[in-house]
Amino acid sequence: MSRQRIRHFAVALALSAIVIAASAAPAQAGFASPRDQARPTSHVAAAASGAIPEAAPKQIAYTVSAKPSREVFGFALASSLADPTIGYPSWNFDMLSTVAFFGVHVDTAGHFVGDGGWNVWNSSTLSTLVATAHQHGAKVVLTIILQDFSANTPNMCAGLAHIDTTVAQTAAEVRAKGVDGVNIDYEGLDGSCGRGDPYWAQHAMTTMTQKMRAALGSSSYISVDTYAGSAGDPYGFFDIGGIAAYADSLFVMAYDMEYSNYSSAPIYCSRFCLGPTAPLTGYRYNDTGIMSQYIAVAPRSKVILGVPYYGRKACVGNTTSPNQYPTSSVVADSYLDASGEAAYFEVRTGSYAAHRETNSGGMERWDIWYNTRLGCTRELYWDDAVSLGKKYDLVNADGLRGVGLWNLNYGGGAPELWAALQNHFLGCSGAAISVSPASPQWASTHVTVTASSRPCSNPQYRFWIQSPNGTWSVVQDYSATNTYSWTATGNPGSYRIEADVRSSTRVSYDSYAVVGDVLRACSAVGLSTSKSSPAFPGTAVVITGSSSCPGTPEYRFWVQPPGGKWAVVQNYGAAATYSWSAGVQGTYSLEVDVRDQGSTASYDKYVTTSFTIYAPPCTTPSLRAVPASPQGSGTRVVFSASSGGCPNPRYRFWIEPPGAGWKVMQDYGAASSFAWTGGAAGTYGVEVDVRDASSSASYEHVANATYVLTACSGARLSASMPSPEPVGTTIVLTGSASCLATPTYRFWVKRPGGSWAIARDYGSATAYVWNTTGIADGVYGLEVDARNQGSTAAYETVANMTFLVDTCSGAHLATNKQSPQLPGTTIGLTATATCMGSAEYRFWVRDLSGRWTIVQDYSSTSTFSWNTTGRPQGTYGLEVDVRNHGSLAAYESVANITFTIYAAPCTAAHLATDKPSGQVHGTTITLTGSATCGGTPQYRFWVRDLSGRWTIVQDFGSPNTFGWNTTGLAPGTYGLEVDVRNVGSSAPYETVANLTFAVT
Repeated sequence: MSRQRIRHFAVALALSAIVIAASAAPAQAGFASPRDQARPTSHVAAAASGAIPEAAPKQIAYTVSAKPSREVFGFALASSLADPTIGYPSWNFDMLSTVAFFGVHVDTAGHFVGDGGWNVWNSSTLSTLVATAHQHGAKVVLTIILQDFSANTPNMCAGLAHIDTTVAQTAAEVRAKGVDGVNIDYEGLDGSCGRGDPYWAQHAMTTMTQKMRAALGSSSYISVDTYAGSAGDPYGFFDIGGIAAYADSLFVMAYDMEYSNYSSAPIYCSRFCLGPTAPLTGYRYNDTGIMSQYIAVAPRSKVILGVPYYGRKACVGNTTSPNQYPTSSVVADSYLDASGEAAYFEVRTGSYAAHRETNSGGMERWDIWYNTRLGCTRELYWDDAVSLGKKYDLVNADGLRGVGLWNLNYGGGAPELWAALQNHFLGCSGAAISVSPASPQWASTHVTVTASSRPCSNPQYRFWIQSPNGTWSVVQDYSATNTYSWTATGNPGSYRIEADVRSSTRVSYDSYAVVGDVLRACSAVGLSTSKSSPAFPGTAVVITGSSSCPGTPEYRFWVQPPGGKWAVVQNYGAAATYSWSAGVQGTYSLEVDVRDQGSTASYDKYVTTSFTIYAPPCTTPSLRAVPASPQGSGTRVVFSASSGGCPNPRYRFWIEPPGAGWKVMQDYGAASSFAWTGGAAGTYGVEVDVRDASSSASYEHVANATYVLTACSGARLSASMPSPEPVGTTIVLTGSASCLATPTYRFWVKRPGGSWAIARDYGSATAYVWNTTGIADGVYGLEVDARNQGSTAAYETVANMTFLVDTCSGAHLATNKQSPQLPGTTIGLTATATCMGSAEYRFWVRDLSGRWTIVQDYSSTSTFSWNTTGRPQGTYGLEVDVRNHGSLAAYESVANITFTIYAAPCTAAHLATDKPSGQVHGTTITLTGSATCGGTPQYRFWVRDLSGRWTIVQDFGSPNTFGWNTTGLAPGTYGLEVDVRNVGSSAPYETVANLTFAVT
């Protein structure tokens, strides 16, 4: 088979040329040994080589008859098929699932080629191979071969153009030879083959597989050999997903990877160097990554990991380094040659060293030694049974269909190779089972069940038990534990125990064994009582059990009361007696169960008997009430009863309310009296039932009576003040009624337009104080309910009345001066209103910004003096709020007016000095201002310095003079000014006067 194919085949083809050239080089003297023959680069070349390894395999006897848990697919070279040392006579067919005859070539017309492979196919060697394989349950398939890696692959294109011919001839040969199917080994490159489809060759391969399936049918086996890189290359020669739809398996040629790995991590060789042909991990191309790609596009159940039974070697430069550059041709070693190199006569004594690959997790071998004939150090990379086992572990871990061997002839009968397959894939056979202690045993004996089988990989055991009723149950599911501790052995009888064994979860079991086991138990049981039946209630009766048991008996006691259910009264234990006393009359059932101590059975034997408890009935009871009827509703009444004739009378009391049904008020008990607090008024029925404490009857005798409760009547309601009253008035409401017992009263108030609300709930007080502070004006409803203390009636009599609560109205506000007035005037405000109670007043002023301010809060004072001094001129709002004293309302009545503060603006401002201009600096000059004003004038004085800057030297105020001190002033002419405005004016000024003054 060819090396793995990567997307860019130019690299692979160039590397193939190295190997081909090496094998085609002229042989040197003494190089005739097949040990130095380069491994062919394809299945085709291998089939034609006829090379036979020197080392013969050791003979081994195989005793295993179970089949592998996964498919073991092996290629059989036609050239050495019958060889007794490396051919099929040396193979263990019990470890093989499928043998692929390799093979028959296909020409460009789609016909089979009559070469050496064809001759063997038509020989008795094939028929003997098929018979041997089928005898061991293994399949045989025909491998058809076509390979072309030349430019544009004309031979492959021609062969694929005639697939109908090839399919028909293949189907005929499969049927004629009685083989089980076909293995398709077509190796080439994808391309158009001169057609419009750039992937014509890939599509033709899928079509060929599809047509092969149609021709052979679903019962035949079809496998296709594919490149290692095909699952990750959708543009390559194989459409893995498409082919998988028709093929049973994909044989992945996951080897010759050293030709694609040498230039990448982890070794980074600049040219080809030696390395593992099928690394498990670590290298760019490795088995783990390749399988991950495959199972991403094809079912795991169709993927076969192909592994090499060969390696490669060459002369190298030193005796210590791995991954060395070859200094000679690179040649192949079959497994048998590689495993025998250390003992080969050309190896210098003491020079052979075996190593394990450290860059891969597969532990592939690399060996190095000195060859005396060639005069060089040789390095060999190969897979031994250990590293092959790591690849088999990958097959199991990934859940693949199986493993493929290229090829069986390279390994022959090497026992370690067959053992590796057996250890990883063989099912478990020859199941056996034993029990300790041996059957029969007493019930509840602890039994150890042990299972075994012939040697197999990862044996798993499952245990079943069939109970005496025939039901099988899994008692311990599959695990590596081959023993089961059977403790649930309490039930006697004949059991069967089964042990299943397998090495793979793909099967229910590989083999199983069954053994019988008998558990024995107690055989007899007896029951006796210390008293004879019948007995009086409360009599102590000792129940005694007896038995005949092989071991130590234990007893369980049951009692079933009259008309009741069975109940355990004393559970299993060593005690054979139980002390029983029954207080209820009737016939009881008694039972004793017996079993061996430690048994998990419900019982081994049981016995039952009956026992009667009896007492004479009670006489008709008397019934008396204290106090006697009639009484007021809610009265506490004690009813007493008495009866004779029975040893332990028990009493039950009933009450029947008026218009309702009977109700148990005090159930059966030793108490002969019952205290009852009566409910609503009416005539009540009273009853007492009597029976003996041991009786299960509803009653034995009964007595009845009636009891009358009367209600309050004639309710009245009065108020301490007549209606109407103003808000804030406290009114005392008083209720009364005519009651046989102690009356209780409840008071209600209904707001105007609102609903009734309880003001004070039921109590003995006859009066309720109604505080009207803060409530709204209007007509209120008032009510008193009356009932007897203890009564459950909502009320028994009721009285109602209405009451008017009134508020202030007609608020009015007046001033003692008419608007407008000059600023500073004091205005007297006077308020009036109509109120039934004591009025209180609150005054507000609204300023020119519209903000209202309380200037005098609520009080009995109806006047307010408003001082307008300092108030800006304008129109102000005035308001008075009025409410009754004690009211919580914001106000009950309100009145508003407006008032204007105004003065005519000042005019004709004048400014004079007490000294003429031209005074010496340091002189104090008195400035005097005047003006004509409608109100009270204010004056402000300014001075302008020599730089022209004006400064306020005296701000607005009532003084109309200012003393100007010129000390320190520079000579020059200064400006003087006076501004005048009315007090309360918000203007910067209303009139102004200026003059100049010289300072020398």
